[in-house]
Amino acid sequence: MSARKARDMEDNMKMRTMKLLSVVLIVGILLACAGTLMAYGDEAETQKAADRISEEVTPTRPGKVKISAIKINSTGKIAAITWKRVNQADGYVVYRYNASKKKYEKISTVTKGTTVIFKDKKVKRYRTYKYKVRAYKDVDGQKLYGSYSKIKSVKCVPTPAKGSVKNAKQEVTKKTSGYNISYTSSVKLTWKKLRSADKYVIYRRTGTSGKWTKIITTEKTSYQDKNVKQDKIYYYRMRAYKRYGGKNYYGDCSTPNKVKVIKTDDFLLKKYNAEAKTVPTALKIINEYRAQYGLEPYKWDSRLERGALIRAKELTYSFSHTRPNGLNSSTAYTYLPESADVGEAAIVSGASMEDFYTNPKLFNNYSITNATIRRRVELCIKSPGHRVAILCEQPNTGVCVTQCLGNLVIVISEYGE
Repeated sequence: MSARKARDMEDNMKMRTMKLLSVVLIVGILLACAGTLMAYGDEAETQKAADRISEEVTPTRPGKVKISAIKINSTGKIAAITWKRVNQADGYVVYRYNASKKKYEKISTVTKGTTVIFKDKKVKRYRTYKYKVRAYKDVDGQKLYGSYSKIKSVKCVPTPAKGSVKNAKQEVTKKTSGYNISYTSSVKLTWKKLRSADKYVIYRRTGTSGKWTKIITTEKTSYQDKNVKQDKIYYYRMRAYKRYGGKNYYGDCSTPNKVKVIKTDDFLLKKYNAEAKTVPTALKIINEYRAQYGLEPYKWDSRLERGALIRAKELTYSFSHTRPNGLNSSTAYTYLPESADVGEAAIVSGASMEDFYTNPKLFNNYSITNATIRRRVELCIKSPGHRVAILCEQPNTGVCVTQCLGNLVIVISEYGE
């Protein structure tokens, strides 16, 4: 066989081999495509699979950080930067602008994805700073960063801390004009002076769903709200601010204080109940006088307290055995059995009855002491009508003593057999 013929045969073999390999390759590709379609069902499933593979090859970057706020503390030396948490973030990097270098510099790396606050303690008062934050994700020992947040700036003006209203309570003010006496309700608020605070703003709302309304701005640490109505519930809160550069820098609002303004009469009766606890000394003194006349001591009768409290209040309006409605004082005890015969002795503390009528202001300026009670009981004994009640010899007799705003009221009741 010639050399030329041998070369031709070799070339033919190579061509056949290449054709065979091409056929095998095409068949392999077709089989692979068919297998993929069988595995994922349709084109949509195929795309999902491709996406999953892509994610494994190229991890998703964390989202963009959004700075919520930057707050300055009461010293003006700490800036607290807070932001919203980013899903899949393993941490955050905080940057601050360096004006001298004209670029942002990293000042902290927060290594927990759940921590969304950083306190910059290297700031100076009354200077302005700019910040930005970005999240990162750890991938194979490397940090994959998200986009930077929007730049947020702050001026380090000392901001008052969150205050609290120490006391919020109803008060009743008494006004005397001649023999006429009136009462008005108000709400008294007090709080402590806050560092860096120039003024305080008081807000009020009615009920739980009312709108907060600013009622006053004051430099003082107390406020008397006189514009209140009876049988209403009010909520109060306060916040302070620092004035600088023509702008107010506010602290946080205090936790709301709830005040229920009850009817003035109910408030006074409640107050009288508390005062009445100090009065049983009067009963002891009365019984000492009874013992001088060989009489049995009176016993405390709680059934008389209800009427005694009513009369104690009424005496501040009209110092008389006749009630303000024109009826006899005994009508305040109509809830007692019909067999009860009620007698009342009223004493004003600190001055004689004559002094009281000539100078009603004495009514406000004396407190009841044991010596005062003794003098007032002596006055009653000198009065024929009161003497009969205090030195009563009838059996089944009970007594109740109460006071209100300077008035001492003795109520004595005889019960029939």
